[in-house]
Amino acid sequence: MDVLHLILLVAHFIGLALLVGTFLANLRRNENWNFPVMVIGGAIQLISGIGMYGLLMGMGADPNHMKLGIKSLLALLAFVGALLGLLQQRKLKAAGENQRPAKKFFHMAGGFATINVLIAVLWQ
Repeated sequence: MDVLHLILLVAHFIGLALLVGTFLANLRRNENWNFPVMVIGGAIQLISGIGMYGLLMGMGADPNHMKLGIKSLLALLAFVGALLGLLQQRKLKAAGENQRPAKKFFHMAGGFATINVLIAVLWQ
């Protein structure tokens, strides 16, 4: 079980790097944000987080359910923001319009992911 937990933890960190790293790297852009990478990172975060939670429950541990519930909600909001941004950006790009309306979803995904990291680190 320890090996599975470590694999899930590494996957969780990779998802974090994809989501927050892409957000920080694209922060100064006004269009052409890299939403596909953010969607993949958000999906990895959700799947590995749920897997780690299930593993904790299966091993009989007593996790902080409130903290993990809030983190799950924030991860879901970050994933949904990235997904909606990807869909809107594709729609605007296909129509030849300015992609700026998708910027709110970019900030939504990156902001919720950053808050999620802060909660993970600061809430003991």
